[in-house]
Amino acid sequence: MRETLARQQRFGLYLIALFLMSLFSGTPAIAESETTTYHWEIGEEPSGQETVFVPQPIEVEIENTGINAFLTSSASYTLSRRYNVYLSPEWDEDKAYLLLQALQDMTEGYGSHSPPWLRNPSYWILSDVHVAQDIDLGPDVEVAQGSLRTITIASEAFTHAHPFVAKIDGIQGRYFSKRLWRAVLRFATYIPGEGIQHRAIDNMLQRYYGVTVHVPDYEFLTEEPADKFTQFTYEEILGIMIMFEEYPSGMHITPGLKYLIRRAPDPFVKYAARANTGKGFIEFTDKAFIDGITHETQRIILHEKAHFLWAYLFDEHLKTDWIELGEWFYDGERWMTTNQTEFVSDYAHGENPNEDMAESIAYYIVTPDKLRSRSPAKYEFIQNRVMHGTHYISTIREDLTFVVYNLYPDYVYPGEVVRVDVTVKGDSEGKGSKQVTVEIETSPIV
Repeated sequence: MRETLARQQRFGLYLIALFLMSLFSGTPAIAESETTTYHWEIGEEPSGQETVFVPQPIEVEIENTGINAFLTSSASYTLSRRYNVYLSPEWDEDKAYLLLQALQDMTEGYGSHSPPWLRNPSYWILSDVHVAQDIDLGPDVEVAQGSLRTITIASEAFTHAHPFVAKIDGIQGRYFSKRLWRAVLRFATYIPGEGIQHRAIDNMLQRYYGVTVHVPDYEFLTEEPADKFTQFTYEEILGIMIMFEEYPSGMHITPGLKYLIRRAPDPFVKYAARANTGKGFIEFTDKAFIDGITHETQRIILHEKAHFLWAYLFDEHLKTDWIELGEWFYDGERWMTTNQTEFVSDYAHGENPNEDMAESIAYYIVTPDKLRSRSPAKYEFIQNRVMHGTHYISTIREDLTFVVYNLYPDYVYPGEVVRVDVTVKGDSEGKGSKQVTVEIETSPIV
């Protein structure tokens, strides 16, 4: 990742370059001297320093109790009669209604057939303590009528499950979370004792996102034999679904994207994932899931889907404006840019406008503050031109957060260059070889 250097640092390194050029051009830097030295260190004065944008938390002002303010008093009854779902005493009608909505969404597309995960009754316990992934599917319990699933769900999953009317940075809109949807997704796609519900997953992939993991002919699609590919694990395909769901609803089904494929382990394959917008598939490899579903994995998933937005949804005017914003130009062989700092990753800077956009969109959704700090202009472009005002706010459990005081104005990036010393030994007349020693001191990484 490329951190922004202070202008004073860049000026110092520029002087070093000129200094070395003068030594090797045949013109003596200091006449009659066998040893030449150069010293530079960062100054304390503010002049010459580059302004660093440090993003402040986005302010959210909730204006009402939720858009879906009307609650039916029969939500608990409907859950039991229609979905075989029974609630423990601590539930209120608000949470019962939200669970009912989530289950209704999951069961669409099955028609008159009841999904297999509703075949046996389930008893839902609401927990006020943290639950991993917000839901614990628990073991089945044998009762007189058969098997009873015991489900524990975190009350935190219901926070902002209602779309609230709110002002974000003074602009009115909807404010909501997908945590409850993600928890119920696990309930609907895995049954202890039976395993992964492949039919439910296939149904949702096609209905929600217009894709499938079933490839009729690998050789036609990829020009490689079928034994080069394998099936996604449960956590892998769930991670993809969850990330696809994070896009605005109008982007869930993307033109051109038809297949998700998983390459079998291959030590010679170096990439984590790639999008083939011509053939209509995204291919994932072991490299994408090597540490599970991490933030990096989430960004990879979002990045590859973004290529289909570039290929099929973005018009030429939007692409041209993005190219100008990134100062991109094509030199006849490859894309290049004169902008050296306003990129969210090295990969975004080193490839082309398409990759720059895909990287920026992925960071905008998963780690928005990273994009805001690197390039406020690109953040605003994606917010207004791509996401049409949709904001993403990263939140952390309160018990895992802490406050650091007295930072401003002393923001120091780890690895910042604070001193450079150059020593050149050799003939100052430009004859013979020279020995050059460069010593660089950086700020400590704490």
